Order: sequence, then structure tokens, then C-alpha cells
Amino acid sequence: MGYQVFGLPGPVWTMALWASVSAAVGAGRLGSGTPRASWWLAAIATDLLVVAVLLVLRRATPTWVLAVMTGVEIVVSAAIIAVTLLPTVVTTTSTTMVVAVLYVGLWWPGRAAWVCAAGSSIALLFAYVVSPTVTDEVAVWATMTAILVALAGGLSIVVRRGAALASRDPLTGLLNRAGIEEYLRVHPRAGRAVLPRTVVVIDVDDFKRLNDTQGHAAGDDALRRLADAWRAELRPDDVAARLGGDEFVLMLPRTSADGALDLVGRLRDRCDLAWSAGATDWPADEEFSDALRRADRLMYADKYRRRGTGPER
Repeated sequence: MGYQVFGLPGPVWTMALWASVSAAVGAGRLGSGTPRASWWLAAIATDLLVVAVLLVLRRATPTWVLAVMTGVEIVVSAAIIAVTLLPTVVTTTSTTMVVAVLYVGLWWPGRAAWVCAAGSSIALLFAYVVSPTVTDEVAVWATMTAILVALAGGLSIVVRRGAALASRDPLTGLLNRAGIEEYLRVHPRAGRAVLPRTVVVIDVDDFKRLNDTQGHAAGDDALRRLADAWRAELRPDDVAARLGGDEFVLMLPRTSADGALDLVGRLRDRCDLAWSAGATDWPADEEFSDALRRADRLMYADKYRRRGTGPER
């Protein structure tokens, strides 16, 4: 759930900070003798309740609880805008909607920021129409909605690009280990829809000698060429990843182990590097890590066979 502060995961401590600041602002407004103090008391009590729940649940806070709290904070802000008589309160409270989109866009995946922006826009439209303070409510609402939409779109791009950078090997552009974990999380076992499926482990032969004789720049260039050649041959739903160094893994849906070895042969024809490979079927009821270990053993068996030697003791 993200970075931790004082033992609280990112989405939790960010929500706690948001509610705490909102409560502090409300307390300051209440102390200045603002009209309709009961509304401010209700808002402060709601904010403090949110903080209390977060401190109790801490790491165990479910995502749906955070979603409900986000909605509550948006409703509270809209209610304050609807009843306040002070233009400054309308302005400062309207920024809460921006905070909501920031919060959701930074911590939640997918289209959550867009959903939050739409909900905030609807809440603001109601608040501005009802408010005794906002005079040109349509223009103000249109301006705030434009800001919310722009923010949601920008956050979606930034988060998506950041996730892509974190999941990709910078040298080859293939997935890295974090990318494999994300792929397995987003694409859980699809059962018979992708069966048969195969895991292939590939290890470049004598890569250390290439680095020692021609330099690391030549080795890096060779791995880049290898990755480019693979991308030209693999299907759109095939997955290629760099495990580290000169070791790679392929995840091939709707492909048997024999078909995977035929694919490895075609990949060899596209690249001047020599490698050893091990391919194994990946049943629907088996963990990826188990299939990976089995493919790794088969890869080493292939390496020993290609060298004409037995396993090292």
C-alpha cells in the first residue's frame, strides 16, 4: 500500500493528514465566530472520526474504507460550500476537491482519479447552485471541473508512465522482476482460456567472455539487439522479461513446451547470440515460481548438453 510514515501505509497516512488538516481548518474557522457553527462542528467531528478509524485500523484499513472516507470528505466539503456565507471559505473548501483527486490519482490504480473527478464535479455543482455566496455558479463550476479533469488526466499519465518505468528493464525494455510480479497480479491464472501455456528460461552462453573480450558496452549492445529481435517475433500476448544479467524468461500462452522450443529456434535465427533454453508446461493450478524453477533446471540441462559436459558437482 505504498510508502509508510509512522507505520501507516501511504494511502492511510495521506488520508489521515487530509482529514487532520481539514479538522484544523474547521477548528480555526469555528474559533473566529463564523456563522452556522453547527455545520463546522459536524465537519470537525467527521474529520476526527476519520482520523480515529485510520489510527485504529492502520495497516489493516481496507481499500473500500478509504473509498468511503474519500466520499465522506467530498460530501462534507460540498455541504460546507453550500451553507457558508464567506467567499474565502468557498474558495478554500473547493480546493478540497482538488486534494481528493490528487489523493486518489496518486494511490489508486486505473481510472479511479477520473471517477473521483466526476464525483467531485457533481458535488460542486450542487454546492454552488445551493450556495448563498457563489453568484456566477455555472462559470465557477465549469472552471473547477476543468481543473479536476486536467488534474485527473495528468495524474493518469504520470502514474502510468511511472509504473511502466518501474516495471521495465532500462537496458532492454523488457519486463524486469517487478514487472513480472505486476503482470502476475494483473493477469491471474486464466485457466483453460490460455492453456496450454509454457514458461521458458533462456541464458546467454559465454556472455562473461563477451564482456571480458569486447567490453561491457558490446555486451549491453548485444542484449539490446537480442530484445529487439525477440519483440519482432513474439506475439502481442507473449511476455518476455529479463531476470537479471544474461538470463531471461518467456511466458507463452496457448503454447505447448514443444511449440515453445520451436519458437526458441526461430528466435535464435534472428540473433547472433547463442543461448541455452529450458521450456516447461505451466498448468493452470501451478504457481509461476514452481514452473520457473523447473524451466531453469531444464535450461541448465540444455547448457550442459550443448557444452558436451555433465552437471557440475
